[in-house]
Amino acid sequence: MAKLKSVMISRYRSFKERTKFNVTPLVIMIGKNGSGKSVVSRLLTILSDSLHNGQLNQPINLVAGGVRHASEFSDLPHLKSSLPFEIGAEVEADDRLYELSVQIRYIKENESLILETFKLTENGDEVLTIALKDEAQMVSKDPAYVAKARGIDETAHVPGFLGFCPILIGDPIKKWNDSIDIFKKAIPPASYLGPFRTEVGHFIGSARPNIYSLGSRGENSVEILVNDLVRNGSAVGKAVSQWFEKELNHTVAVERSSDYSKIVLQPAGGELAITLSETGAGFSQILPIVIQNILAQNAFQEQHALITEQPELHLHPAMHGAVADLYISTMKLGPGFIVVETHSEQFIMRTRRRIAEGLASDSVSIWSIGHGGLDSGSDSMAHITFDAEGNPSDWPEGVFEESFVELGKLRAAARTRKP
Repeated sequence: MAKLKSVMISRYRSFKERTKFNVTPLVIMIGKNGSGKSVVSRLLTILSDSLHNGQLNQPINLVAGGVRHASEFSDLPHLKSSLPFEIGAEVEADDRLYELSVQIRYIKENESLILETFKLTENGDEVLTIALKDEAQMVSKDPAYVAKARGIDETAHVPGFLGFCPILIGDPIKKWNDSIDIFKKAIPPASYLGPFRTEVGHFIGSARPNIYSLGSRGENSVEILVNDLVRNGSAVGKAVSQWFEKELNHTVAVERSSDYSKIVLQPAGGELAITLSETGAGFSQILPIVIQNILAQNAFQEQHALITEQPELHLHPAMHGAVADLYISTMKLGPGFIVVETHSEQFIMRTRRRIAEGLASDSVSIWSIGHGGLDSGSDSMAHITFDAEGNPSDWPEGVFEESFVELGKLRAAARTRKP
């Protein structure tokens, strides 16, 4: 089984130095506003898209995963530099550690990106290197590449790339396709949900075949549940309803007519069904989150890759722990990785509690972005682990201390006002 171990970037967006992000089955990402959290979480959608949906000699899709990563290609290099930036990943498979990295340069003359260098290593040894034939290829519509591989004396011609994947044809170079496939298995098509899910008025739709993606805002939620009802006996829908009943005291069902379908909610033990438009924003915001996890738990894929920004949005803090438990359940049921960007202290505390209760401590980690006061990394990024009791290996200065600071100021103000 191929397992993603880390992702790396250098001179990419706000990250100038080469930065490595160790990947555990559940990654919780925290950071200040504007620190680059979304850049990192969405990077995984770029990796996934460039491995599975790559276009000819177009290394990066600016709307990979249904979210816009930058206004234009020139925004991707650090400080809009003309120097190449790097994106890479490490994967473990069959007791071997593989690393794939690409160097990409923005070409101002034609306002595009060119994949300049591709490297593949096995246990630290370089086994395949592909580079542009010469500098003239940088502005060519059909750039020519040459490859050097371990155990092969002659250089081989490579006609181009599909995303990050080189087109390897002919003996003996094509044998390295198997190594590249390891990365595709370890980084499957990603399910990404952004911080603002679809508004309640959009939760009306009809049955459409072959709907597999929720969409980056959960806009396909109704279609997925309708297809599940028609073609799968509502296995996903029933599990979603069970979660809602347990955590929110409501059941969820799909109500169908000849013209449309919609989601209806019914209070447990009540008779009157209501639509999502008749509830608060929390119900419509959490519905795609629950569907995303239930789909992963019921998936027939080898692995899952879930990326979610602020799943706690519009939910009462008392619900944040239940959302953490939902992601932990998904993590425990199947191989893959989950990345959750959150501002919720309750989400982290529930996760720490589950570790203290027996959840494997090495299955969870925190990526702290843009915080100071850490010993385990630079101010730009630190990797925080947990011990068996749920205690973090490090903690960024001032994070989740706001209430204590306010309490101190409140007491100080009260003292100064006393006669």
